[in-house]
Amino acid sequence: MVAGTLFIIPGFFVILALLASYAVFQQTNILTSLFYGIKAAVLAIVIEAVIRVSRRALRNRVMVALTAIAFIALFFFAVPFPLVVLTAGIVGYVGARQRPDLFAAGGHGGKSKGEIGPAVINDNVPDVDPSWRRAMRVAVVWGCLWLLPWIVMGLAFGWGSSFASVYVFFSQMAVVTFEGPTPYSPMWRRRRSSPLAGCSPGR
Repeated sequence: MVAGTLFIIPGFFVILALLASYAVFQQTNILTSLFYGIKAAVLAIVIEAVIRVSRRALRNRVMVALTAIAFIALFFFAVPFPLVVLTAGIVGYVGARQRPDLFAAGGHGGKSKGEIGPAVINDNVPDVDPSWRRAMRVAVVWGCLWLLPWIVMGLAFGWGSSFASVYVFFSQMAVVTFEGPTPYSPMWRRRRSSPLAGCSPGR
């Protein structure tokens, strides 16, 4: 948990600074140009990541065909993204049992040469005993941590306030979406009649 928190903190402060700058100076040309530059850099990073992943994942024609079918379903038929992921997972599970030669999992990273140093997580780390009891305890703890800010905002500003609505809205998107902001557009349009409809950059 500590490692995960430290992993997201730098990005959190960067996004917070960008959002605050946009809320205050959204009309300035300098900030608009800055965001256009950031978009180009992010696009280059995404393209490079897609190329690296495709080199490991698209090992045969079956994988290429599954990728093409998933793209057609998403782009041309607007199939919900979670449904595409679930279907691909089922196909991969069945395919790995029937034809493991075609659905073999690829490794991460390149082949290393020479001796590898000691691992941070080694055999001395105590094993975690998986059980339904532990799973329920973890779900209850993190569920309460998720509900706490919503309860505080509801009690402080009202359950129908913009703060509570935005919290619930983005919580829903975090559950039903797995990619970037692309799938958010339909949900945002359906919320035009909600308290989010009049949100300005400053809000």
